[in-house]
Amino acid sequence: MIHSSITDEWMVITDAHVISLDPVEQGGSPGAIAPDEARVRFEAWDTDETFKLGEILFTSPRTKFDCSIVTLRPQPSFLQEFDLPKRLPRADGRQRVYVIGHPRGEALSISLNDNVLLDH
Repeated sequence: MIHSSITDEWMVITDAHVISLDPVEQGGSPGAIAPDEARVRFEAWDTDETFKLGEILFTSPRTKFDCSIVTLRPQPSFLQEFDLPKRLPRADGRQRVYVIGHPRGEALSISLNDNVLLDH
């Protein structure tokens, strides 16, 4: 279980420095925005359809986990569930990690090289 507030709804996991109601995160650099100001688009499925964000189910400041888990509104009907692994990967410095994001609010960036899982 990730957190007791997590439900069977579709949700987005992002950074707390991106989505947060915490005034400290909103005043940071970069500053987080409230869920009702954000829109989500799944470019792999439909580049025109956007979703609003609902309730923040879990959040942790950028100084700790830098994570926010937020519900989607309306709930998407086109997405498929992913099976969760039964165990975590070995943190042996050889497992690859792929980082996807919009660093500093710029264009979508995908980091494919020189990323390894060191801990979890």
